[in-house]
Amino acid sequence: MSNDSGKPPSQAFRDPSTLKVSNIQTVTDPKTGKPIILWRHVQAAFEKAKAIWNGDSFVSFMIDENLEEVTPLRIAYHPGDVLDVIMETISTGEAVNRPLTPFAGKEEDHDDRWNQIMTTLTIADNTNDQSLVVYTGNTLGNSPSSSSSMVIHNPLHNNSLDTIMSGQVISKQFMDQHLELLKDEMTKNKELQHQIFRLQEFQQDINQQLFRKQEEISQMQQQMQELQQHTSQELLKKQEEMQKLQDLQQYNIQQLLKMQELQQHTSQQLLQKQEEMLQMQQHNSQEMKQMQQHNSQELLKKQEEMQELQQQTRQEFLKKQDQMLQMQQRAHERLVNLHTSVQAVLTQTYELHEYPIPRLFIVLPKAVGLRGKFKSLLSEQFRLYFLCECGTHTMTEDSKIHHEIHLAKHEGYDLEQPTKFFERYGSYVLTLMHMIKYGVVVAGLVVPPLASLKIVEGLDSAQKHFEYITKNIAPLVNDAINFLQHIKSNNEEGTELATDTTEFDQLEALEGADLRQLESYLKISDQGRVLGNLYRIVTPEGHVKWVCFDHYKASYRESAIRQLRDIVEVNGGRFIEEKGRVEIKMSSNILAKQFYDAMIKARGVQELDITLEWDVTMDDLRALSKAATKANVIDLTIVGIHFKSPVRDVVNRGRRYDPILQLASNSRVQSLRLEGFDDFFSRISKSSLNSPPKLRVFSMDLKATVKDKVFKSLNRFLGHCSSLATLELSLDQEYPITMVASDILCKIHMIESLKVCRGELSISAGVSNGMIEAVDLELDDLNSNDLRIIKKDHLKRLTIFHTPLEADKLAELLRCTPVLSHLQLGYKDERRFSAPILGIELQDIIKMTAPETLS
Repeated sequence: MSNDSGKPPSQAFRDPSTLKVSNIQTVTDPKTGKPIILWRHVQAAFEKAKAIWNGDSFVSFMIDENLEEVTPLRIAYHPGDVLDVIMETISTGEAVNRPLTPFAGKEEDHDDRWNQIMTTLTIADNTNDQSLVVYTGNTLGNSPSSSSSMVIHNPLHNNSLDTIMSGQVISKQFMDQHLELLKDEMTKNKELQHQIFRLQEFQQDINQQLFRKQEEISQMQQQMQELQQHTSQELLKKQEEMQKLQDLQQYNIQQLLKMQELQQHTSQQLLQKQEEMLQMQQHNSQEMKQMQQHNSQELLKKQEEMQELQQQTRQEFLKKQDQMLQMQQRAHERLVNLHTSVQAVLTQTYELHEYPIPRLFIVLPKAVGLRGKFKSLLSEQFRLYFLCECGTHTMTEDSKIHHEIHLAKHEGYDLEQPTKFFERYGSYVLTLMHMIKYGVVVAGLVVPPLASLKIVEGLDSAQKHFEYITKNIAPLVNDAINFLQHIKSNNEEGTELATDTTEFDQLEALEGADLRQLESYLKISDQGRVLGNLYRIVTPEGHVKWVCFDHYKASYRESAIRQLRDIVEVNGGRFIEEKGRVEIKMSSNILAKQFYDAMIKARGVQELDITLEWDVTMDDLRALSKAATKANVIDLTIVGIHFKSPVRDVVNRGRRYDPILQLASNSRVQSLRLEGFDDFFSRISKSSLNSPPKLRVFSMDLKATVKDKVFKSLNRFLGHCSSLATLELSLDQEYPITMVASDILCKIHMIESLKVCRGELSISAGVSNGMIEAVDLELDDLNSNDLRIIKKDHLKRLTIFHTPLEADKLAELLRCTPVLSHLQLGYKDERRFSAPILGIELQDIIKMTAPETLS
């Protein structure tokens, strides 16, 4: 039975002779911590206790691991049971001195029959003195002390009978009669005891069931307590949330009260002015009464002046109210403009080739308190920090980390040219600094406000630099914003700091060229690593993001990445995880399939440079195409220098490379480079393009003999590439590169960069809106075809390996290229140019036409 009061439990013991139940308190075993009953406590309660029984089971003393009885002697605790105490056996000749169990029978016969029989009979069986001692009682319940007794000696051992204690002699016949009556009563008494014992067993079962019920109730009470505790915790959380809301509401109320106090203060000032005016009017009226006859005109003037003063005071008050409303309106407009600018920055998407480095970054002072040092800007005063672009695109079902934009785990970069940096990126950085300060939620990205300090979560606080940033992030951000706003105000006022700068307020989002030039403004000490220790990933929508290593692991399963890394290393390749780039050479389609499976599971490969070192079939290329599509590869380079014409794939000879064109039109691949595909355009079918390719970069070696069919297929393919921005072609020795470049520029108007090579010769052209901006040309010698293409106003760099002998051609060339900034003349030997040997006539022409271009 459980004890809720905290006291040790008690064990119930019963004397079978009297059926009296006594409780003995248990003690706790110091070794086991369980309740036990010491045997000396039992003997103290039952002086002649010999053994303990629990129903039909004997209760033994507790023993140790050596099967020895533990001292002091003890028995185990039996909760809910009543244990029977067995007394010691009565010695010979000792009279049994205890009351008997009542008779069974009618109640009115008990007194007569009990007065006629003896309650206890003890026959002393002694060899020296055998006598029969009989105790008799008068009524039921008489104690042994009040009963009479008599002693009968055995005549076999004694010749005469002793005198009985009461002076009466009982005959043997009388004793036999009384013994028979006693036996009958004892038999009935046993039956009654048996019934009592069964009732005790039933009561014991009832007690056990009651004990179990009490244990169940205790468990239910414990569960109720746990439920109440959990409910209390939830209630406390809700109360904390309500308290936060109340605090915010209280803060708003306080601000409103401050505004009301300000208005009240202004009203009080106005009332004071009015009271003063009234007092002055009263004073003046008194003076007017005194001097009414002499100063009537002056009094009227003073009244007019007071009225004007009152009117001016009212107008000033109205102006202040208008100014307050305008300030509130401007603050609201600034927040709206800020949200619009931040949304424009965060929702801007870049292609892979336009996104070489992270785009989100902020600039912080290296020390707090630079407000008075804006005019003495030094490179050591500011440091650039990149941000992790985590968001809904990095979330997984079992993710346990926050997915809110935060500082990258990197100590940052000092600025190389801070003045030029702020001229170029100041407006963009100011927009991001406001975003960090106030927070924003847009396009699946969450930027927590600066007050929550989540922007610095995850930084290693053990490093002194990060510890300084974590403690001072708020003043650092405010100092940076003040500095950028100071530059902005100087630009608006036309100060010296704003000269030769870009439009500060017009740069809301960076273009690809701005990102590519950002690295030139940074002092980079960890060469060879990606800026900010960030990793590049591609979302399912094809958007490029730069995230930290923790969110990189959350996006791509770590076990799959490890398997991919092992396969790449076994095959002698290289896996650059920061850029998601794999460079590998596969020697068989079996190894290639193993690599494809790992690449698809990892989902972390954006750039793939693969060399297939066996003679592949159309099915092999189809397997590569499917794997690249499923893995969301964006930049793909395929090296096919080992390709031949497999006999086992003769059926697909005319459409062997169709899977590559289908891969180019899957709307995911943005850059495709093919090396060693000599007969590519002669091994494709007209129906191979399912949809127009979304390629931005295409590069190919076209080493086969130039024929009409090949170039028709090339032109047809390029005609479908409406989004193509960069094109690189390596041609056979037979075809002039300038003519090829001219044909391509006439057909593809959206191209931005073109490079055509023929052996060691090449032409590179930069194009904008279909117009050539700059051309770099390397030629073997001048000829009429080359002059036709370069007689433009866009040739900036020219290299001629063989010195031209015809002065008129060179003079004509120099006159037609006014923007030429570099001229290299001489032959090429072992990758080094020799000094040109020019005749006097050529030197004079160069000095006259372009004296600064000779290299």
